[in-house]
Amino acid sequence: MSARTMDGIPEAWHKMVEFYNNMLDSGDLIKERSQQHKIWMWNHIKDQIMARFKSNEKVQQKISKYELLVYEGIMTPGRAADLLLKVFSESSK
Repeated sequence: MSARTMDGIPEAWHKMVEFYNNMLDSGDLIKERSQQHKIWMWNHIKDQIMARFKSNEKVQQKISKYELLVYEGIMTPGRAADLLLKVFSESSK
């Protein structure tokens, strides 16, 4: 295929349309799109939670400390995360 000479473009387009129609006829296109919407919903929730978490003043005061402790191997990542989540939870009440 070449965009410059247009060689193969009509054939490729025909295959794409054929694939689209097959997906539409089988119902797979709707299933795939629905699954994507569900994934996008959860990604949006994660993004919003992380934004709120990172912008929390109390969390901001502790992040550097816990990151350093994890980096130096003094604290496990799970423990640091649990402590930061506790700070966030208590400051959000």
